[in-house]
This record gives sequence, C-alpha cells and structure tokens, in this order.
Amino acid sequence: MLCHYTVKVGATVFDLGHAKEQKIYSNRPDCIVADAAADLALFGAHSFQLYSHQHNCTLSSANFWFRNRFGLGSDLHVWSQAVCNAMQHQVRIRTIGPWIWQSRGDCAIRASDSSNKDDSFSSPMACYFPLAEPACSLPAAMNQSPLSSTTLNLTKDRGVLLDNACRDFREQHNVTVSAWRVAAMEYLFSRLSSPLQREANRQLHLVFPNGVVPPDLITVHIRWGDKEDEMKLVPMSVYIRAVVDLAKDLQQVHVYLSTTDPSAVYEFVSQSPKEWKIYVDAYFQEYYKQQLSSDSNQYNQNPHLSLQHDGKPGFMALASLLVALEANAFVLTTASNWSRLLNELRQSILDPACDHCTRMTDLRPGEW
Repeated sequence: MLCHYTVKVGATVFDLGHAKEQKIYSNRPDCIVADAAADLALFGAHSFQLYSHQHNCTLSSANFWFRNRFGLGSDLHVWSQAVCNAMQHQVRIRTIGPWIWQSRGDCAIRASDSSNKDDSFSSPMACYFPLAEPACSLPAAMNQSPLSSTTLNLTKDRGVLLDNACRDFREQHNVTVSAWRVAAMEYLFSRLSSPLQREANRQLHLVFPNGVVPPDLITVHIRWGDKEDEMKLVPMSVYIRAVVDLAKDLQQVHVYLSTTDPSAVYEFVSQSPKEWKIYVDAYFQEYYKQQLSSDSNQYNQNPHLSLQHDGKPGFMALASLLVALEANAFVLTTASNWSRLLNELRQSILDPACDHCTRMTDLRPGEW
C-alpha cells in the first residue's frame, strides 16, 4: 500500500501516497510533435513493400478481428502478424470492428460511400493510422483478381492468428520476425490522424512547461503491474542505474516517465536523485486514480479500462507514446510490447532521421 505522496507535473499535483514533491522546469526551444506524413522515399524496403501491397486495389480483401482483451501494444503487433499473413495469401488486410482501443469520442467512424468504394466499412485502424488499410475506389476494385468474390479470414477464430501463416513470405524476402515488426510499425506510424496529432501536442504542452521539451531527454518505460505474469519485473534500482549510465555526460538529467503503475511512479521519483527533472506522462495523469483504486496486478487491467471509457485510453496512450519519442535516449524492457513498440519506432523513424543519434538500454530483452 502506498504512503501519502504527491508528484507535481506542470501545474498539476498527483496524490499518490507520500514523499517529495517533484517540480519540473525546462529551457529547450519549443518542440512540437510533427506531422508524420508519409514520404515513400524514406520508407525502408519492407515498409515500402507493405505500402505497395495494401494500396494494390486489384487484390481481394481478407478479414481480421482483434481479440479485444489484450494491451494496445500487443494488438498492434498482432496486426503486424496479420498483415504478413495477408501478404502471404496475396490479399489486403481488412480489420473488422469493434476495437476496444478505438476512441469513439475522438474518432468518428466514417461510413464509406458505397457508390464509389468497394469496402462498405471503415477500418478501426483509420482512427489513428489513415494509411493502414486504404479503401479502394470502385473502378480499381472492378479490376480485382478472380478471388475477389471470396473473402478470406486471416484468423482461425475471431482474433486467433493462423499459425506460421507468413513463414514462406518472410523466408522468400529474407526478413526476420523482429525486422518485419519494425517495418510494419514504420508503415503504421508514417501517417497519423489529425486528432491524434492534436492530442500529442496537447499532452506535450501539459507535460512540459510551455510545451518546451528539455534537451537530452531520456524516456523510461516501466512495465510493472500484471506483467509479472509474463516476465520477471525489473527492480527500480536497476532502472535508476540505467538512467545514471545514459546520463553520465549530462549536466542536467531530464526523464520522461512512461508507466501506468502508481507504485512505479512513487518508487522511481523517491529513489531518483533529487536534482533530476522528472516528467510523468499524460496517460498516467488522466487515469492514475482508476489505477490507484484497482488491483494493479489484475491481468489485462488496461484493456478493461479502455472498454469502460469507450476507447479513450487508446487515444491517450498513443499520443503519450508520440511524446515519449521526443527523447534522445531510452530505458526499456522489450519483453513488454509497449517498450518493443517504442524501440521499433526508434529504429525505423528516429534513428534514420538523425544519423543514428539515439541510444537505448534494454533491461529485459524480448521478441514476439
């Protein structure tokens, strides 16, 4: 049980239990989360291959359902496997809703105009990733292959992926599972919806005073709570030591703390040197009371939370991830899907843009 404790983030004080108040300042020139509009010339080879496949309207479509009981990071990685399955079968992936991480309030479902579209649906992926599953115009759809009348199912059951369904594709194109995940995430995040970009900018100004991102920011993602069912949790002292190692040449340490666990916030701030500037992500700010009032070790707690709040947590979480990517260095546990997602975007988007300037410490390596 937590003692009485507060963390101050900007003008907001979070009552977590008891220790010190953390005041945050920064002086970096204003940094706004940029529009990640797709630039095909910047795509990696496999990302471009995925783009070309999904935009080939002569291909028929195949259905995919999320299981709607796992984390957002897990769902995005499952989608990356499903789209690989689709490429193996030479069909375009078509995700069927509902999806618990789709924010009903922030992403209005746009019904396709059946007069000029071949797909009378709006993919829930379009809520955040408009490039992911493009609808085809009717003239292009008329040129589909003879299989177009047959809608394949990319899953054995609703959301249960076909086993090893794209192994031949990966072997043919000489791409590992981890490399494919990186390519798929690069493709997804190469274009983001306007509501998601606005939310990321809102969070950036909420977390950092005047929206100014400090120099040499270090993002620390702590996955505690129910994750102990899947991996040995990393002690907080190890996280602190990892930051110390990354920051050994810095005059001032700035840490963006990404976590959903109130105890992780308490432990990190109470154990870190008092001169560190610690910024707690906006997702935690929004939902920490619900996290405090529930069992932090309850399995799949966050999917339940998203279901209760009509998908809003998915919207908030993706925006907070974009803010986390403002960092130059990362402390992660890639046995966690969310840490792995951060690292995949670091590898595919951040590093190519800055001549591989970022650094990452992985405290619990993992791959799926």
